[in-house]
Amino acid sequence: MPDHPDEPQPPLPPAPPAATPPPPPVIPAPVIPPPVIPPPAEAAPAPGTAPSVPFTPPTAEKLPFGAGVLSATDDQFYSLLSQFIPLIIWLWKKDESPAVDMAGKEALNFHLTVVIGLAVLTLANAIPVLGLCIFTPMFALVSLAAMVLCLLGALKTSDGYFYKYPVNLRLIK
Repeated sequence: MPDHPDEPQPPLPPAPPAATPPPPPVIPAPVIPPPVIPPPAEAAPAPGTAPSVPFTPPTAEKLPFGAGVLSATDDQFYSLLSQFIPLIIWLWKKDESPAVDMAGKEALNFHLTVVIGLAVLTLANAIPVLGLCIFTPMFALVSLAAMVLCLLGALKTSDGYFYKYPVNLRLIK
């Protein structure tokens, strides 16, 4: 402690120089590839007009959505609907869309096949003993199989594929 309070204090030693942080690492900018521009598509015919090229059936079992007078979205909707009420939709839209014509005919033939099979089972159910033991369970199995196949047809059709039912009498060509 100094003897006199008025006496100046010795200077403090200088502070050590501050360490400078190392420079941040240089990160190269990511390389972004140029965008891929698809070639221009052919102009689709205006809705409500027939295509200029005649329709040819699909080769890869894809439904020809948009090949007729209807738009592709309408084709898909009516083809899907034709799996559940085939006669009405097929008669109503078959001339406007090849896709609805194909899907509707296939579904209508399947439903006619099921109706014929169920009619035969109903008549066979009249046999006293065999009716309860054999034909009634068969009736239930045929009905269940028809519902499952109809739903499978609707799923395939909504994806744009032609669904060919495994059991089908081709009554309507």
